[in-house]
Amino acid sequence: MTLVSRDFLLMKRKFRLLLYAHHGKRI
Repeated sequence: MTLVSRDFLLMKRKFRLLLYAHHGKRI
């Protein structure tokens, strides 16, 4: 696994968590 792909996956996870938190607050 390259560093780039690893960073991309981490960013994806962070973004997903942020989206879930945002929706949770709105709903």
